[in-house]
Amino acid sequence: IAKVASEPYPDPTQWDPGSEYFDEKSTEAKPRWWLVDFSFVAEFPNMVTLAELREQPQLEGMLLLQKGTRLSITPVLKKHFDHIVKMGQ
Repeated sequence: IAKVASEPYPDPTQWDPGSEYFDEKSTEAKPRWWLVDFSFVAEFPNMVTLAELREQPQLEGMLLLQKGTRLSITPVLKKHFDHIVKMGQ
């Protein structure tokens, strides 16, 4: 488990021509890509796989489990989070 540990700030790799994330349309005045820092909170004693999550009726409607969802930007409802934490214990 991790938590967001900073406010959003521009991703500096968008301005680095040597980076695979370089974006020529992005400027420092108008950045197109933002990031946040995360900090470690806890580790599950037991791994919880995506396949296991998909088998849980308690997680019905969870955005993470819907096709086409980008994992990096998926919010998780507290009821779903609590259930996943129980699975990992």
